[in-house]
Amino acid sequence: MCRKYFLLLFFTSVIGLQSFGNIGGVESLSVSQTCCMVGDTVWLAYDADLYKKAESVKWFSSINGTLGGGVSLAVNDLSAGMHKIWVEIDDSTCYEYSDSILIKPYRPSDSIKKLVQWMTGYFSSQAQADTSTDKYHVDVRLRMRRIWPDSSRNFWIYVEQAYAEDTAQPYRQRVYKVYEANGQIKDEVYKIAGDSLFVYAWQYPEKFNNLSKNDLELKPCCGMYFDWDPQNHLFIANTSGQKCRAGIPGVSYITSESKILPNQFTSWDLGYNKKGEVVMGPHSPYIFEKRYNYSIE
Repeated sequence: MCRKYFLLLFFTSVIGLQSFGNIGGVESLSVSQTCCMVGDTVWLAYDADLYKKAESVKWFSSINGTLGGGVSLAVNDLSAGMHKIWVEIDDSTCYEYSDSILIKPYRPSDSIKKLVQWMTGYFSSQAQADTSTDKYHVDVRLRMRRIWPDSSRNFWIYVEQAYAEDTAQPYRQRVYKVYEANGQIKDEVYKIAGDSLFVYAWQYPEKFNNLSKNDLELKPCCGMYFDWDPQNHLFIANTSGQKCRAGIPGVSYITSESKILPNQFTSWDLGYNKKGEVVMGPHSPYIFEKRYNYSIE
């Protein structure tokens, strides 16, 4: 006998996902959002109380095919187009689809374009180093330049950081992936395989065309969340939690926070031991002044 199952699609932020909790017990399920953007998260859920004996729940899209399984499922890689979502219960041959959900092609917001423009350029902490009494505040030169500009979904930025007296030996080389989903701007931090081959590559961003994304190693939980502060006309960025590992003896985890302005940004990285005590980092943020702006096109 064929049974009809009603579906629930949620469009929500990452914070919403973390606090969503138990979905079971929903009495009447329907499509809560009928339109969102590529990269946004859609929750698929079916009321387990309606059919408690179900051993398998599988989800399908008319465009993407099989999406996954489970009483609830978060999907953030739906292709652009009008989707119909089917559910299959215990390998039943009977399917029922929800109202359609439209996934629009990604279009970068004005906010993320502004952020990336402010982030990229040639920066120096010389002015602070000349006046600060904090031993950590030294003259650092920082280059941040967009690479892979043809990427339609993300902004990729090459980061090279070195002491002013030895820019040929940078102590930090990274690639940032800056992106937005569910109305939130975030980034991910990657190490570069063979990074010594890319010293001064900010001068020649096309050099990264020979670098595959498979040559990048994600630093889990070290990315930041960016929020706009309208009162002070700047972006505020912070890491979340205590899971960004340092790989430094005696340092259990690292936190980072920044403020990004048109011609300046601050950066404050602190290392903590297992007791949650600060064991590494300056007493106040680094202040980087922008000396040169790079195009993000």
